[in-house]
Amino acid sequence: MKFTLAEAARWTGGTLHGASVPCEGVCVDSREARPGLLFVALKGERADGHDFAASALERAAAALVERPVVGTGPCLVVPDALRALQALARRLRDRADFTVAAVTGSLGKTSAKELLHAALASLGPGAAASPGNFNSRIGLPLSVCNLPEETAVAVLEMGINQPGEMAELGAVAPPDLVLFTGVHPVHTEFFGTLETIAREKAALAAFIRPGGVLVYPAQDPYMAPLLDGHPDRKVTFGPGGAVDLKVTQDRGFAGMSAILEGPRPLAFDLDNPSLHPGTVLAAAAALMALGRPVEAVLEAAKRYRPVGNRLRLRRSPGGITWVDDCYNASPRAVEVLLDRFRRTPAEGRKALVLGDMLELGPFEAPAHRQAGEEALGVVELLVALGSRSALAARTFAAGGGRAVECDTIEAVADALGGFLRPGDWVAVKGSRGMRLERLFPLMEAVDAV
Repeated sequence: MKFTLAEAARWTGGTLHGASVPCEGVCVDSREARPGLLFVALKGERADGHDFAASALERAAAALVERPVVGTGPCLVVPDALRALQALARRLRDRADFTVAAVTGSLGKTSAKELLHAALASLGPGAAASPGNFNSRIGLPLSVCNLPEETAVAVLEMGINQPGEMAELGAVAPPDLVLFTGVHPVHTEFFGTLETIAREKAALAAFIRPGGVLVYPAQDPYMAPLLDGHPDRKVTFGPGGAVDLKVTQDRGFAGMSAILEGPRPLAFDLDNPSLHPGTVLAAAAALMALGRPVEAVLEAAKRYRPVGNRLRLRRSPGGITWVDDCYNASPRAVEVLLDRFRRTPAEGRKALVLGDMLELGPFEAPAHRQAGEEALGVVELLVALGSRSALAARTFAAGGGRAVECDTIEAVADALGGFLRPGDWVAVKGSRGMRLERLFPLMEAVDAV
């Protein structure tokens, strides 16, 4: 979005050094600096953006810093670069006055955001979305500042992993619609209980603009009690909601047939393994809340492609099919994965590679043991990477399954190499920190489905 450095100075309370140059977006990585961008020097755990400000100013229009950069280019000096970035985003959002559809929840945020954006884009120009999973206190204001000038509706993902962060995000981009995908054990190391997570998520409702609408699962045991009495308009989905999904045939990752039940029933086939039917339902409810035809979601679902390592089917030259879902993991996500895997017809056998589920706090041990129990009867082999997932392997073995505990990704590849044969399927799931995507080059897996 376009602004001048003088405007940014007024909005952030900063001091302008040099000329008031025009800007058309921001960046926080000096390697991404280019003409027209404002480089924002943020202090991170591993690096301080100020160390790269001079280099960035060789290409960028200007820099937003906490201390002057001598003899380079125009600078805006502020007490706190992150707060200034957030303030800049808020003013740009208010000035442009586009519709904000915020997406938050424990699971499926990015997929729901991408699907809703695709549906809106198919209905006309002016639809935009935050890139990838730019959903944090840094990623969200970056997304807002870099939206196209012609944006009419922006689908913005909002994610938290610490108490108090949702209020920051709501202040940056007050929404006209909030889609809550639900509450499950994710980041419980920092929140403690699911009730706390729900309260933190629900805090976003306080920032909704007049005439806004809340979209959430009708029977979510944590979110529904907090939102049912909210004064703003509500559209619920799932059992008992305004829109629901009746599955008529379920073939797991091989596809499904269903009826979208709402103002009028819509029968459809979903042959895209990268989408969970719950994501389609949530996006349909949000589209309906915006007054747009829900058919657009069903059409967008046919063309949907996953972001990163999210439910991507791969094929090895040796005839092995892989369910690459290793972008992240939580107890509920593993349960859903295994449930779909159970219903997937396979020529051969099935195996699960499970990496540690991180940031679960008190849920850690029972969640991994539960994963081992849930895998029984679904897969013939469970290969665990990490000390936490070893609990799942031991539970699986105690139930009569074949399990292997591994300390390295190479050991995982060796364990699979001695088991797999043509026609077998392997699901791969673990937290981002486990970097399970390293397995695929070792197994010669390619994107083929």
